[in-house]
Amino acid sequence: PYTFQNPIYAFTATLVAVIVFIKPVRYYLTGNHNAYQRTILAMDTIGLGIFSVVGVSNAYAAQPNAGIYLTVFVGVLSGVGGGILRDVMAGDTPYIFVKHVYASASLAGALVCALMWRTVGEIPAMLTGVGTVALIRCLSAHYHWNLPHAHD
Repeated sequence: PYTFQNPIYAFTATLVAVIVFIKPVRYYLTGNHNAYQRTILAMDTIGLGIFSVVGVSNAYAAQPNAGIYLTVFVGVLSGVGGGILRDVMAGDTPYIFVKHVYASASLAGALVCALMWRTVGEIPAMLTGVGTVALIRCLSAHYHWNLPHAHD
């Protein structure tokens, strides 16, 4: 897989894990509920954005003439797939089923990235896609946005 050809992904995950286990950081995060929630939101948002646009990039790498549908599909699957695995392994309900803006943000970011890819280039498209995800996630957290859902 392409992800294992570049060690930056494993390095980033290892670095974040080491930082979280540093005692002052751990104390700050666990002793302050608001700081913990904001940090989790920020890290999850950054991860969602990055994995969504890396999925778009991987789709274009595998199929240079790929259409928008394929690239966005792979981008969203890459973006939300890791979070689903994380939540299932932790014994939690996957976040995608709890906060619907999660997958919608990934969809918007992947779509923006894929639409901009051929006109502005890879890096600007990816940065704009990550920014789109971050903007939607931050606005949805601040304004408590959620998509309509069935009531029990």
